[in-house]
Amino acid sequence: MNHRSNRRFRLILALTAFGFAAAASATPDEERCRQCRIVWEHCVLTAESPSQAQACELRYADCVSPLDCPADP
Repeated sequence: MNHRSNRRFRLILALTAFGFAAAASATPDEERCRQCRIVWEHCVLTAESPSQAQACELRYADCVSPLDCPADP
């Protein structure tokens, strides 16, 4: 019985470590997400035409898509 409980403990420990690592790797880099937002805001505020503003939107989407940033409020 002692051997069985020791195996179970190690299995639970390994699964917990794996779950934590998976959750940590899925967390977006909040600073990079914030930087994308700042660059986007500056771009939109200084755009001189609708086509320039649309280009800002495309660059913003390219910036945040690989980061898995949370949706803006």
